[in-house]
Amino acid sequence: LGRSRAPTHLAMRLARRTRAVATVKKSQGRVRRRSQSGAGSTSTKRGVAATAFMRGALLLLLPAFSSVVVAETIAQRSEFQFCVTIPSTCTELEVQSNALTGTLPTELGRLTALSRLYVFNNYLTGTVPTEFRLLTRLIELEINNNADLCGFLPSGLKDQSVSLSGTSLGAACGSSGASPPPPSPPPSPSPPSSAGGSSSSMEEKGEASLILPLG
Repeated sequence: LGRSRAPTHLAMRLARRTRAVATVKKSQGRVRRRSQSGAGSTSTKRGVAATAFMRGALLLLLPAFSSVVVAETIAQRSEFQFCVTIPSTCTELEVQSNALTGTLPTELGRLTALSRLYVFNNYLTGTVPTEFRLLTRLIELEINNNADLCGFLPSGLKDQSVSLSGTSLGAACGSSGASPPPPSPPPSPSPPSSAGGSSSSMEEKGEASLILPLG
Protein backbone atom coordinates (compact mmCIF):
# COMPACT_ATOMS: atom_id res chain seq x y z
CA LEU A 1 0.00 0.00 0.00
CA GLY A 2 2.87 2.40 0.87
CA ARG A 3 4.53 1.64 -2.42
CA SER A 4 1.36 2.36 -4.37
CA ARG A 5 0.93 5.74 -2.68
CA ALA A 6 4.47 6.91 -3.47
CA PRO A 7 4.09 7.11 -7.24
CA THR A 8 0.79 8.90 -6.82
CA HIS A 9 2.41 11.45 -4.56
CA LEU A 10 5.24 11.99 -7.04
CA ALA A 11 2.79 12.45 -9.88
CA MET A 12 0.92 15.08 -7.93
CA ARG A 13 4.12 16.96 -7.20
CA LEU A 14 5.11 16.85 -10.87
CA ALA A 15 1.69 18.14 -11.88
CA ARG A 16 1.99 21.02 -9.44
CA ARG A 17 5.41 21.93 -10.77
CA THR A 18 4.12 21.79 -14.35
CA ARG A 19 1.23 24.10 -13.51
CA ALA A 20 3.59 26.51 -11.72
CA VAL A 21 5.94 26.60 -14.72
CA ALA A 22 3.01 27.22 -17.04
CA THR A 23 1.79 30.06 -14.82
CA VAL A 24 5.22 31.63 -14.81
CA LYS A 25 5.45 31.38 -18.60
CA LYS A 26 2.02 32.97 -18.97
CA SER A 27 2.97 35.86 -16.72
CA GLN A 28 6.22 36.33 -18.64
CA GLY A 29 4.28 36.39 -21.91
CA ARG A 30 1.96 39.04 -20.50
CA VAL A 31 4.89 41.18 -19.42
CA ARG A 32 6.49 40.87 -22.86
CA ARG A 33 3.28 41.81 -24.60
CA ARG A 34 2.86 44.83 -22.34
CA SER A 35 6.43 45.96 -22.93
CA GLN A 36 6.01 45.52 -26.67
CA SER A 37 2.79 47.51 -26.69
CA GLY A 38 4.42 50.21 -24.60
CA ALA A 39 7.35 50.38 -26.98
CA GLY A 40 4.96 50.55 -29.92
CA SER A 41 3.03 53.42 -28.39
CA THR A 42 6.29 55.23 -27.62
CA SER A 43 7.51 54.83 -31.19
CA THR A 44 4.13 56.02 -32.45
CA LYS A 45 4.35 59.12 -30.27
CA ARG A 46 7.86 59.79 -31.50
CA GLY A 47 6.70 59.43 -35.10
CA VAL A 48 3.85 61.90 -34.55
CA ALA A 49 6.22 64.39 -32.92
CA ALA A 50 8.71 64.08 -35.78
CA THR A 51 5.94 64.63 -38.33
CA ALA A 52 4.74 67.72 -36.51
CA PHE A 53 8.30 69.07 -36.37
CA MET A 54 8.80 68.55 -40.10
CA ARG A 55 5.54 70.31 -40.87
CA GLY A 56 6.55 73.30 -38.75
CA ALA A 57 9.96 73.46 -40.42
CA LEU A 58 8.37 73.38 -43.87
CA LEU A 59 5.99 76.18 -42.93
CA LEU A 60 8.93 78.30 -41.78
CA LEU A 61 10.92 77.61 -44.96
CA LEU A 62 7.99 78.02 -47.33
CA PRO A 63 8.48 81.79 -47.91
CA ALA A 64 12.11 81.23 -48.89
CA PHE A 65 11.16 78.43 -51.29
CA SER A 66 8.39 80.59 -52.74
CA SER A 67 10.79 83.46 -53.45
CA VAL A 68 13.18 81.09 -55.18
CA VAL A 69 10.43 79.65 -57.34
CA VAL A 70 8.95 83.03 -58.24
CA ALA A 71 12.31 84.56 -59.24
CA GLU A 72 12.24 84.14 -63.04
CA THR A 73 12.66 86.20 -66.19
CA ILE A 74 10.11 87.65 -68.58
CA ALA A 75 11.13 85.10 -71.22
CA GLN A 76 10.11 82.28 -68.87
CA ARG A 77 6.60 83.59 -68.35
CA SER A 78 3.83 81.77 -70.17
CA GLU A 79 2.20 85.07 -71.14
CA PHE A 80 5.31 86.17 -72.99
CA GLN A 81 5.75 82.80 -74.70
CA PHE A 82 2.13 82.92 -75.87
CA CYS A 83 2.61 86.40 -77.34
CA VAL A 84 5.81 85.43 -79.13
CA THR A 85 4.03 82.40 -80.65
CA ILE A 86 1.23 84.51 -82.19
CA PRO A 87 2.49 88.12 -82.12
CA SER A 88 -0.20 89.45 -84.46
CA THR A 89 -2.94 88.79 -81.88
CA CYS A 90 -1.08 89.93 -78.75
CA THR A 91 -2.21 93.44 -77.89
CA GLU A 92 -1.49 93.48 -74.15
CA LEU A 93 1.21 91.91 -71.99
CA GLU A 94 0.94 92.13 -68.21
CA VAL A 95 3.79 90.68 -66.14
CA GLN A 96 3.94 93.31 -63.41
CA SER A 97 4.61 92.61 -59.71
CA ASN A 98 6.05 89.12 -60.23
CA ALA A 99 9.58 89.66 -58.82
CA LEU A 100 10.97 89.14 -62.31
CA THR A 101 14.71 89.44 -62.86
CA GLY A 102 16.94 89.75 -65.92
CA THR A 103 16.62 92.15 -68.84
CA LEU A 104 13.84 93.16 -71.20
CA PRO A 105 13.89 90.60 -74.04
CA THR A 106 14.65 91.91 -77.51
CA GLU A 107 11.86 89.63 -78.78
CA LEU A 108 9.38 92.15 -77.41
CA GLY A 109 10.11 94.21 -80.51
CA ARG A 110 8.43 91.50 -82.60
CA LEU A 111 5.09 92.11 -80.89
CA THR A 112 4.07 94.80 -83.36
CA ALA A 113 0.40 94.58 -82.36
CA LEU A 114 1.21 95.39 -78.74
CA SER A 115 -0.60 98.45 -77.43
CA ARG A 116 -0.02 98.08 -73.67
CA LEU A 117 3.00 96.66 -71.86
CA TYR A 118 3.09 96.45 -68.07
CA VAL A 119 6.36 95.31 -66.47
CA PHE A 120 6.43 97.57 -63.40
CA ASN A 121 7.27 96.50 -59.81
CA ASN A 122 9.93 93.94 -60.74
CA TYR A 123 13.71 93.64 -60.50
CA LEU A 124 14.62 94.16 -64.16
CA THR A 125 18.11 95.31 -65.11
CA GLY A 126 19.91 96.62 -68.19
CA THR A 127 18.55 98.96 -70.85
CA VAL A 128 15.44 99.21 -73.00
CA PRO A 129 16.22 97.35 -76.27
CA THR A 130 16.38 99.41 -79.44
CA GLU A 131 13.86 96.95 -80.94
CA PHE A 132 11.19 98.77 -78.94
CA ARG A 133 11.12 101.43 -81.68
CA LEU A 134 9.22 98.88 -83.78
CA LEU A 135 6.28 98.97 -81.35
CA THR A 136 4.48 101.68 -83.28
CA ARG A 137 1.07 100.79 -81.82
CA LEU A 138 2.24 101.01 -78.22
CA ILE A 139 0.25 103.64 -76.35
CA GLU A 140 1.08 102.65 -72.78
CA LEU A 141 4.41 101.46 -71.39
CA GLU A 142 4.73 101.14 -67.62
CA ILE A 143 8.21 100.08 -66.56
CA ASN A 144 8.37 102.08 -63.34
CA ASN A 145 9.80 100.69 -60.09
CA ASN A 146 12.61 98.73 -61.70
CA ALA A 147 15.49 100.49 -59.98
CA ASP A 148 18.28 98.91 -62.05
CA LEU A 149 16.90 99.84 -65.47
CA CYS A 150 19.14 102.49 -67.01
CA GLY A 151 20.05 104.12 -70.31
CA PHE A 152 17.84 106.00 -72.74
CA LEU A 153 14.58 105.17 -74.48
CA PRO A 154 14.58 104.48 -78.23
CA SER A 155 13.51 107.50 -80.25
CA GLY A 156 10.23 105.90 -81.33
CA LEU A 157 8.97 105.70 -77.73
CA LYS A 158 9.31 109.35 -76.78
CA ASP A 159 5.77 110.19 -77.86
CA GLN A 160 4.25 107.26 -76.01
CA SER A 161 2.76 107.25 -72.52
CA VAL A 162 5.77 105.95 -70.57
CA SER A 163 6.04 105.66 -66.77
CA LEU A 164 9.69 105.89 -65.71
CA SER A 165 9.45 106.68 -62.00
CA GLY A 166 11.55 104.45 -59.77
CA THR A 167 14.09 103.67 -62.52
CA SER A 168 17.43 105.08 -63.68
CA LEU A 169 16.21 105.59 -67.23
CA GLY A 170 17.25 108.86 -68.78
CA ALA A 171 20.81 108.55 -67.51
CA ALA A 172 23.73 106.55 -68.83
CA CYS A 173 24.26 103.20 -67.13
CA GLY A 174 26.90 103.43 -64.44
CA SER A 175 26.43 107.15 -63.87
CA SER A 176 24.96 108.64 -60.73
CA GLY A 177 22.09 110.14 -62.72
CA ALA A 178 22.73 113.67 -61.44
CA SER A 179 22.31 116.49 -63.94
CA PRO A 180 25.54 118.26 -64.97
CA PRO A 181 26.26 121.62 -63.27
CA PRO A 182 25.22 124.77 -65.20
CA PRO A 183 27.99 126.51 -67.18
CA SER A 184 29.74 129.35 -65.43
CA PRO A 185 28.86 132.87 -66.70
CA PRO A 186 31.41 134.61 -68.99
CA PRO A 187 33.80 136.95 -67.20
CA SER A 188 32.76 140.61 -67.17
CA PRO A 189 35.14 143.16 -68.85
CA SER A 190 37.50 144.82 -66.39
CA PRO A 191 37.10 148.66 -65.93
CA PRO A 192 39.95 150.96 -67.14
CA SER A 193 42.70 151.52 -64.62
CA SER A 194 42.77 154.81 -62.69
CA ALA A 195 46.38 155.56 -63.74
CA GLY A 196 45.49 155.49 -67.40
CA GLY A 197 42.50 157.69 -66.77
CA SER A 198 44.52 160.32 -64.90
CA SER A 199 47.22 160.47 -67.58
CA SER A 200 44.64 160.89 -70.31
CA SER A 201 42.94 163.68 -68.39
CA MET A 202 46.28 165.38 -67.85
CA GLU A 203 47.02 165.18 -71.55
CA GLU A 204 43.66 166.74 -72.31
CA LYS A 205 44.40 169.54 -69.86
CA GLY A 206 47.82 170.08 -71.42
CA GLU A 207 46.37 170.35 -74.86
CA ALA A 208 43.85 172.84 -73.58
CA SER A 209 46.57 174.97 -72.01
CA LEU A 210 48.36 175.14 -75.30
CA ILE A 211 45.30 176.60 -76.93
CA LEU A 212 44.99 179.41 -74.39
CA PRO A 213 46.48 182.76 -75.62
CA LEU A 214 49.41 184.27 -73.78
CA GLY A 215 48.52 187.13 -71.52
